[in-house]
Amino acid sequence: RTWIVNAKTEYPAAPVKLLDWAWSDDPEKEKLFAFGLEGVNYTVSNGKVVWDPNAPENQTDNRISFYQALLDPARDNRMNPMLVERSPFRDLLEEGIAVAEMSTQPYPDRFMPFPDAIVTAPELDYRAGRGGTLFLDMFAKVVTGKADLDSEFDKFVALWRSRGGDDAIKQATEWYKNRMSK
Repeated sequence: RTWIVNAKTEYPAAPVKLLDWAWSDDPEKEKLFAFGLEGVNYTVSNGKVVWDPNAPENQTDNRISFYQALLDPARDNRMNPMLVERSPFRDLLEEGIAVAEMSTQPYPDRFMPFPDAIVTAPELDYRAGRGGTLFLDMFAKVVTGKADLDSEFDKFVALWRSRGGDDAIKQATEWYKNRMSK
């Protein structure tokens, strides 16, 4: 997601406060994003949340989707543990969550910044629409039959590395090693 604060806004710090709160551990935030507004979408009786997902105050204009899936900038809350435990399909949901957790593959480079070597030499970028002329040109030539992969691949790699690819590999490797050592 991308967040933009208009330079002319009267309260530029307010969106940052909202984002900080959305990623906080505040239990009131968790209730808002799971059940909506107290007194509107749910009530509290004897210290417990009383919430009916099928009530008109939650279904009219699909309001439930607004506070569970759209309002929270940090995540989709439809699988919030507070909701799962109230679901008539709780056992199935918990089983599905367990299977998903067992099936999840590690993604150690998830938050890796793009290497400066590629930022300063966009022809090294391999992503479509971001520059990447070396890789995309080679890819297009191989796919269209204008270049033979076996005879041209080593030349492509040598060119990519000589244009800054070695620095990109070094920067990514350093980031990875630093992250994995923590």
